[in-house]
Amino acid sequence: MQDAFQSLTYAEACQDCGARTECRGVQALTAGRLRWDVESLCPGCGAEFAACDGEIPPERREQMLAVHGPRALRTTEETADRIAIMRVLRGEFGLHVSEAKEAARMVLNGQYTGTLPEMELLAGRLRERGVGVTVVSTECTECTSNSTRSDKPAPPAPADARPPWAEAPAW
Repeated sequence: MQDAFQSLTYAEACQDCGARTECRGVQALTAGRLRWDVESLCPGCGAEFAACDGEIPPERREQMLAVHGPRALRTTEETADRIAIMRVLRGEFGLHVSEAKEAARMVLNGQYTGTLPEMELLAGRLRERGVGVTVVSTECTECTSNSTRSDKPAPPAPADARPPWAEAPAW
């Protein structure tokens, strides 16, 4: 499984003095696990903060997607194994069969999106089950899935069909 990371900078109030503090966060896929690390140093009082190996907060995930753009899975075979995809999705996220079926459809259509580390994790799990996939930018005009090739990038997933980690990360 390929390691991957994305980082961002954001401002929050210092927990000690309330001054505006610049925070640096990184979501990383390392050793087959997702992690969220953040650190800051207050310019007002010098307070230092670091948190490692946590789950990415939903607002930071949304910011990460806005800053870096979503990534999508693209199958590398014309006839990818839908059942294997569903099994991986159910195993990773505890999805009900109907949810896994819809998520598998999205994978096959190049519409299943997330952050780069999230998609690399899922791509690795799919490859372990023999499903050929790559992770592509949704902004890439040549990266749409095999079943929906066009000159337009794959559309983002519908809001009501977001990946399971968008609501409650299970890493």
